[in-house]
Amino acid sequence: MRSHRISATPAGMIYRLSRSVLARLVKPNLVGTTNFEDPDVLYVLPQRSLADLLLLDLACEKTSSPPPLLPLSMPNEARRFFFLNRGAGFFRKNTMRNYSERMLRINRAHTQDPTLRLTVVPVSIYWGRAANKDRSLVRSLVSDQWLISARLRRLLGLVFNRSDILVRFGTSLSWPQGASSHDQGNSNVRKLARILRVHFRNERRAVLGPDLSNRRSLVEEIVASPSVQNAIESADGDWKTLESKARRDAFAIGSNMSYPTIRVLEGLLSWFWHRIYDGVDIQGFERLEQMAHTHTLVYAPCHRSHVDYLVLSHALFGLGLMLPHIAAGDNLNIPVIGKLLRRGGAFFMRRSFRNDPIYRAVIREYLNEVFSRGHSVEYFIEGGRSRTGRMLPPQLGMLGMTLASHALGLPRPVAIVPVYFSYEKLIEANAYLSELRGQSKRRENVADVFRNLRLIKQNFGRVTLRFGVPIDLASFVDNFDPKQHHALPPPTAAESLGHEILSAINDSAHVNPVNLVALTTLSMPRFTIDEGILIRHMDYLKKLITTNSENHNFSATNLSPTQIVQHVEQLGMLQRGEAEDGGLLGHDPATAILMTWYRNNVLHVVAQPAMLACLLVNRRLPIKIDALERLAQTVLPYIEAELSFRSEPYETRRCLLELEKLDLVHSTGDAVTPPRKNAEGRLHLQLLANALMPTLERFYIAIALLNEAGNSVYTRRSLVETASRTARHYSVLYGTNAPEFFDPAPFRGLVRTLEKRGVVGSDKEGYLYFDASITELVRASHHIIKPELQHSIPSSPLTGRDA
Repeated sequence: MRSHRISATPAGMIYRLSRSVLARLVKPNLVGTTNFEDPDVLYVLPQRSLADLLLLDLACEKTSSPPPLLPLSMPNEARRFFFLNRGAGFFRKNTMRNYSERMLRINRAHTQDPTLRLTVVPVSIYWGRAANKDRSLVRSLVSDQWLISARLRRLLGLVFNRSDILVRFGTSLSWPQGASSHDQGNSNVRKLARILRVHFRNERRAVLGPDLSNRRSLVEEIVASPSVQNAIESADGDWKTLESKARRDAFAIGSNMSYPTIRVLEGLLSWFWHRIYDGVDIQGFERLEQMAHTHTLVYAPCHRSHVDYLVLSHALFGLGLMLPHIAAGDNLNIPVIGKLLRRGGAFFMRRSFRNDPIYRAVIREYLNEVFSRGHSVEYFIEGGRSRTGRMLPPQLGMLGMTLASHALGLPRPVAIVPVYFSYEKLIEANAYLSELRGQSKRRENVADVFRNLRLIKQNFGRVTLRFGVPIDLASFVDNFDPKQHHALPPPTAAESLGHEILSAINDSAHVNPVNLVALTTLSMPRFTIDEGILIRHMDYLKKLITTNSENHNFSATNLSPTQIVQHVEQLGMLQRGEAEDGGLLGHDPATAILMTWYRNNVLHVVAQPAMLACLLVNRRLPIKIDALERLAQTVLPYIEAELSFRSEPYETRRCLLELEKLDLVHSTGDAVTPPRKNAEGRLHLQLLANALMPTLERFYIAIALLNEAGNSVYTRRSLVETASRTARHYSVLYGTNAPEFFDPAPFRGLVRTLEKRGVVGSDKEGYLYFDASITELVRASHHIIKPELQHSIPSSPLTGRDA
């Protein structure tokens, strides 16, 4: 029911009739906060428009907000809105020659009584969001990108774009304070108008993006740029031939955003998501929305799946932000699909172009041109999708080009937005497993699209998309000092930024129901667990994650442990035993291997308490807390490097206190001990330790091989090969035979970390030598690592100087 009355005058009748017709024609998308604390809300529309006012009225009704025609509490104000700009001339061109009479009256009332509280809410309304000047003249005219008559645009919008009308409620403001009652210059009005003009200008850019040129003219600008011309001049060959090559490269790279294509893809993806997912949850949008008004955004997501960029673009479109230009590998530039992706915002790059200086100059200039125009960009700094669930090392090419553009100077500051994807069930899970087992990666082709239509018959649970805390690039560059890093050699700015982004992505992790089950069931020897123990252990994990979230940006599912069990069973990822074993839950061997991917996604979230559990669970005697902290800080940097997260030294003691609250450890003065062996707390401490144990076992394999062989026996390559072979042998005999355990990539990363920390070095011939700390680490590991693995090391085959 409407909470305000509209007069029975002819104008009031026209308003009611127009409102009724518009309500049947359009379904606007609503974005922004409408939970206003102050009941006196005053809406501001950027220009005078009855259609915009009607849409605002409908939006307020839908969100149960105070309607714009409801009187304010102050006397003689029958409406709670005003138009910032005033139309003038035959086409009602918007100007700022005078102020709204209502705005002036409210200012006078506020000046006379400063205790009046007003919440000013700017509202932007977009009748279509064309990302480019499409070949369709009508579509282009309807877009808010074109500065044609507002009345004509809204009329056309009702016909052509009525399903893509966006109403954005901006951040609320307070009426300016400070002017005296004798002020005749309306300084508060001028101040508020200036703030609102800046807000509407920034919001328009954030939603619509810059006005993009014709693709051909953009290519010609790139080819004619000094950097590309210098590259052509430095290359060997005919000038015209090389210039033609640069032009072909630019066309092959460039995006060609098309609004009709984006609308079609948006509809198809909405249909597809509703068929395979229970929902897509979006978290952290508030901080992103504010940053979009002032910065050029670079989205840096983790790369879990091919649908990552589709989920992100679909979410940004629904939230009312411009779509980014998306860096994609040229392996996706296949017939039909490549053209669709290009018109949806993708630009295609070769995987490697180190030996092609002209191509390198073209891609750098293209990216710089996109940044210079203020358009958002998206790229995956891992380079490819992670097959193990762990983050991959950062690829520095795009980061280096972003830093180079920043150094040249850009119109707006750049902010890098970490993005975390959490999937309850991964579409490519079986393909990842095959690749880890040694099969070659299948090349993408058009047939994959039709093959994947079978997915609509399956349930893939929920997807959570989390925007992390943005990294201001200018602040990062100003604060970067290679001398502050202990790595040898010191990292470049791109390296440091890459690891900063990876840590920020993981700092925004969401722990879903499948993650919690995987953290628990894979900690059991046969991946089968009593239902009651599973429920209690997941409750412990949720409490530990909540405590960790005080220092990090983690979140976890709202489902209770009992609901989690039911949900994961419904997804087919947790099997219940037969009738006599109905209380047992677990996985078959293939599912158990797949579950390692979900465990690895979030292992960093519980890595610190799990590290303490590893150090404590097998101890017979109490250990001093100070000694425990020193031991944890010795090993933790290697765990942080593999799992891509960062922690502070004080967090170790905080985790220890939380473990004590959960009765998983006991303190006696300045020392701690694990619970007694037959206590349930001891079982849960062991399960917590087992979650991290594969990571520690890989670490042990590498350092034990070095220690056993001695100096100048292994090269980097031979150590990685031997460590991987040893891990495979151990996994087959005693573990899950999970390919992710003996994947060479973590061993390569571990060797790099040992070298960066100065523990391991290499001589002129490439053979590794190490200091005494390796022997100390091996000795300290004896009460943590299983005897079976310790005994596997001496018999491991060596490949080194004597091989």
